[in-house]
Amino acid sequence: MAPPDLRLVYKTVVLPSGRLGSDYRARVLVRGGTPPYAFTVEGKFPPGLDLADDGTLAGRPTAAGNHRFTLMVSDASNAPLLTQQAYVLYVAPARTPAASAPPPPLAAIPRDEAAAVVDRFPGVPRSYKLTHASLAQLVPAPPVEEVASDDATTTEFADEQPVAAAPAAEPLPTAEQLGAMLAPLLDVEYPTRALFLKAVQAARCAYYQAHVADAALKKGVAVDAKCPPDTPPTPPASAAKARRTVFPAPAAAVSLVPGTDALPLHQFYAELMPPDLLEAVVAQATQHHPLGNATEIAWTGDGCGCVTPMPGDQVYGFFPFWHASEEAQALDFSLFARISAMGAVLNDDGVYSLPAKWLEAAPRFVREARRHGTGVDLVIYRRDWRQLLALPEARLNAFSRLAAANAVAIADARVDESFLGIEPLLARFWDTPAHAYDGITVFFEDSPVDPEGSRRFASFLRGFMLNLIAEMQRSGRAYRLNVAVPDQLLGDEGPYGFAQLLDYIELAELPQTSKGVEHEHKLRYKGTTDIVVEYL
Repeated sequence: MAPPDLRLVYKTVVLPSGRLGSDYRARVLVRGGTPPYAFTVEGKFPPGLDLADDGTLAGRPTAAGNHRFTLMVSDASNAPLLTQQAYVLYVAPARTPAASAPPPPLAAIPRDEAAAVVDRFPGVPRSYKLTHASLAQLVPAPPVEEVASDDATTTEFADEQPVAAAPAAEPLPTAEQLGAMLAPLLDVEYPTRALFLKAVQAARCAYYQAHVADAALKKGVAVDAKCPPDTPPTPPASAAKARRTVFPAPAAAVSLVPGTDALPLHQFYAELMPPDLLEAVVAQATQHHPLGNATEIAWTGDGCGCVTPMPGDQVYGFFPFWHASEEAQALDFSLFARISAMGAVLNDDGVYSLPAKWLEAAPRFVREARRHGTGVDLVIYRRDWRQLLALPEARLNAFSRLAAANAVAIADARVDESFLGIEPLLARFWDTPAHAYDGITVFFEDSPVDPEGSRRFASFLRGFMLNLIAEMQRSGRAYRLNVAVPDQLLGDEGPYGFAQLLDYIELAELPQTSKGVEHEHKLRYKGTTDIVVEYL
């Protein structure tokens, strides 16, 4: 019987961490083939660890830090099998004795924390898509009409007639209005909460403008239907308070224009999407995407009629792992200069969680994109910042260095060219990929907006970007470094301030970059390797 194929067991790039001065639990790295194995190591192998002839990694680390190396292994068969894999092994500093006893376990919780909403899926990637089913959850059930009983008792005074209650105004928006207002958003997926909120507000504005324009047309009058409409001055304290609709809620008295049954435009606009309804819409649209549910990515460009993208035609696509299906998906690669494959989720320990079979599938779908002239970048993602930004400054800096090194290690994972199977007819602009990804896209979502949280996030982001650029320069190969910039945070100050973003370009790019900037400004570029920075 022929021996099984030779393979390296750990394909996650980042090996389980060790600790300085402590025994590293033995890990079997090699399976299959014919033992004994022969090893060749390129890079920084962790001092104190050894590889046995049977492929077992063990020992006691003697140097802390991040150790990056490429392991090549061959077996003892007559026609030796050969495979290789890039790895990162982090060795944590030795534990120090606790200065004091740990605090007692939690026995009570503050009332404001008890009332807070806790994310049940911390760190899990999420998107926002409103469907017909989720929209139906926002529409309240019609009220049940009470039927008078035949045995109702008579009133004490025979001549007293029951007083009819004034009909209550129906709260806005009505079910029909809500459906018409949000119809343009149905089955459209938004990658961030901010983009979804903008889409909801745009749909609200469009409906409001159409509604008041129709009302003005019926009356033959003009209307200024801007969004939001002007709000009149605040009335005196003695004036009746305007209604605030909690959706869904019983109907209440409506503030009307005095002497009429008309609703002021600013109040009509406000009641179309009150804050509590907006939060309900966002909650119904939120979709979580656990990595364990991922399907292996498979692409095909058959029939796309692809051409080499023009130099100035830079169109980026995002392909989230939850869009993968069991069948190969046909993509029109002629539409995209680059595709960012999402994603690698950054964990609290500085390593990344990847979808199932992510690295094993990468050579196939990346090769398919490259043979049509489209580059593929790796998305690194995080959206939960509370625990990370609570770390002391020194530990946060160490975290950013480790996270940057691990991101580059994943992008640099070597591709086994024999596995690809070279086709006889390939586009002239395509080369066999040596690495899994052409670059990295940084996608950090839901960063803090409070002053202190924003300051801490800005400090972390700068440290992470500087370490990422340094790791790319240390590797020496060409990269594309993309950063997803939330437009609501783009400005003169903050984590995505203009000066910060320009600084990353000047630190990373070569002076002879092809970007259309003045020659004098290029003299400030300090890059030493071929890195191109783009902001998305």
